[in-house]
Amino acid sequence: MSIDETTLTNANRMTWVLRGVRNWSAFDWAIICAVIAVDLMFAASTGVGIETLHGGYPAMVALMLGLWALLSLVSNLTGVARGTAWIAELPAKLSLALAALATLQYYAVWISAPTPLWDDLLIHIDQALGFDWMTVCRWLLSMPPVVQVLNLAYEALLPEVAVVLLVLVFVSPDGARRFTTALILSLLPTIAILWLMPVEGAFAHYQVASPDFVTIFRQLRLHELTTIPAITDGIISFPSYHACAAVLLAYLVRPIPIAFPVVIIVNGLMVAATPLFGGHYLTDVLAGIVVAAVTIVLLEHQRRSTSRP
Repeated sequence: MSIDETTLTNANRMTWVLRGVRNWSAFDWAIICAVIAVDLMFAASTGVGIETLHGGYPAMVALMLGLWALLSLVSNLTGVARGTAWIAELPAKLSLALAALATLQYYAVWISAPTPLWDDLLIHIDQALGFDWMTVCRWLLSMPPVVQVLNLAYEALLPEVAVVLLVLVFVSPDGARRFTTALILSLLPTIAILWLMPVEGAFAHYQVASPDFVTIFRQLRLHELTTIPAITDGIISFPSYHACAAVLLAYLVRPIPIAFPVVIIVNGLMVAATPLFGGHYLTDVLAGIVVAAVTIVLLEHQRRSTSRP
């Protein structure tokens, strides 16, 4: 192959890569804008305000969007750092997606108030599978060293997300570009299920604990909350998003030989910890894994379609 042919091939490859990036980005932004619009509609119709709209959060997002726009402009005008503007776009896009989807989960619980809770059915399914939540939790609590390890794994989700995203940016850019898409594709059906099949979780059902997310869930169902709080812990019991995220993170880092085994071990422990520390039924965990599997199928389909010449 001549030098000119090699140059042309590389140029074509870069063109398709950039086109793929734009397709991922356009999809993400379209969904984010739609979710924000739905959130604002719910805010207007329910009279329940959104705390995230106040304080410094909007200014922070505006700053990130401005930096992304500036880098894109400089790159287009000068050719400097061509094809890397998506790195500046990522934090703004991810922040907006998280805020919009986290807000939507609260409104989903609010409008689910007339729908009966599904806890009894999930408990029956657990029992059919040979799983009893109280028995399993008592057994785990009888082994304090195991509990400490599981607690570390369960609390590691947010730090792991930050580390994985940073590693992907430098080692596997394709995985980093799909990060927000994976979040969107997994959280949208999860929130839809929360609305259609509300579940208060084992902590509340068995009255063994009342963490903040249980209190918020109950206040939303009773229409006692006047403001949607800023991003805090998730309030979704079914499906378990810890289980879903554990599978998705492993999928995203699978091309990285060093990171993949570590993520598999940590996330395996995270999934095992969800009943005890998240108040999840086994059915919650299995449903979260199913949501992750469907998300991966959609991501792979989109990847093939955007990379096709």
